[in-house]
Formats: sequence, structure tokens, C-alpha cells
Amino acid sequence: MSTLPLEGIFEATQSKPASTFPAILADPPWDILQRGSKGASEHYPLMTVDEIAALPVGDLASTSAHLWLWVTNGTLFAGKHVMEAWGVTYRSTLKGGRFFRAPSWPSTWSGWDGTPTF
Repeated sequence: MSTLPLEGIFEATQSKPASTFPAILADPPWDILQRGSKGASEHYPLMTVDEIAALPVGDLASTSAHLWLWVTNGTLFAGKHVMEAWGVTYRSTLKGGRFFRAPSWPSTWSGWDGTPTF
């Protein structure tokens, strides 16, 4: 799988890239609801929605590419704006979640053995 670091995306797209990608996974550093002692701003620089939308991601996508865009509840509508700016047509949503077992919970807590089920 090919990856392109965010800091290299501007240099890579000064001209049309030689190859495009059939799938793009994007986890932008949203600045929405990410400030404070436990927010993402404590760990890495954030970008405004307009800065994210201005990234030339559409130039990296093949004609029938799939975009997997990480959004939170707070960035859901901003994500649609970003997709449109990148030239992506919204098709559907895939909802994910994080599964964990807190150290203080017994492994049989409510009959859950720590294995995620779908």
C-alpha cells in the first residue's frame, strides 16, 4: 500500500501526479472541538476546515476512487464540505467504534469477554 505523508502532499501535487490511488484514507487534523487539556491540539497541529478543504486530495484520486474520511459527530457536516471541495460524491456512511476493556472491569462483566461482536 502506498502512503503519502500530509506534509508532502503539497510538493507531490504541484503538477498532476504520475499515478493516482484507487482508495484514499484521510484522517484530517480537524480543529473542531479539539482544544483543551485532552484535545488533539495537545498532540499535533490542527487545521481549519478551509485548510483541509484546500488540500489537493482530488488530484491524487483515480476516477472511481473510494474516500474513507474520518469524521466525528462534531465534524460530520464539515466532512461533507471537505468531500465536495475534493470533488468527491458522498455515497454512504460507515459507522465505526472503539472497543476496549477497562482494566478494572472483570472479563465477564455483563457477559462480555472483551471480544467485539458485530
